[in-house]
Amino acid sequence: MGVIGAAARDGRLALPRAVVGDGEHFMLRVRDDVMAGAEIRAGDLVVVRRQAGAEAGEIVAALVDGEATVRVVDQVAGRGDVVVLGRVVAVLRQL
Repeated sequence: MGVIGAAARDGRLALPRAVVGDGEHFMLRVRDDVMAGAEIRAGDLVVVRRQAGAEAGEIVAALVDGEATVRVVDQVAGRGDVVVLGRVVAVLRQL
């Protein structure tokens, strides 16, 4: 497996395909510990594979009433205007 690359000046980060899979990806920084049960904590970066939908139980990045959030699919149902941005495929944490 390759080494995670350093961030480029344009804000890109090379990640191994074996870890994140194929497709278009983006990252979000987590601001709170609401997903601590899934070991996703404030300050972590989540890598999200862009996709329109997800299965029940998957962790996704979504827009809820216009604000980005990371939640389990079952937790976003019925919470106003929800748009799934993609599925979380990796978590990066600085030690």
